[in-house]
Amino acid sequence: MAQKNLASKTSARERQAMVERDHREISIKRQAELLGIHRTNVYRQREPRQEAPENVQLMHEIDKLYTKHPYFVMPPIVKTQFRKK
Repeated sequence: MAQKNLASKTSARERQAMVERDHREISIKRQAELLGIHRTNVYRQREPRQEAPENVQLMHEIDKLYTKHPYFVMPPIVKTQFRKK
């Protein structure tokens, strides 16, 4: 019954955050069962990746080119970018 109350009162993300990866007595598998979440989601939990500043700049330039020339497809946009350098 406590398990159902926890599941109804907290989101899956909050319950994933409750898992203690280095707990000595309760395995991750058992913690996932008790929290009512899938074990794979515990392992997939990652920090959002930060794009490299160069990639952000390049994506911004491609976006400006595509906005200016929406009839371009990707190869001409890429060629235009490489001609600049």
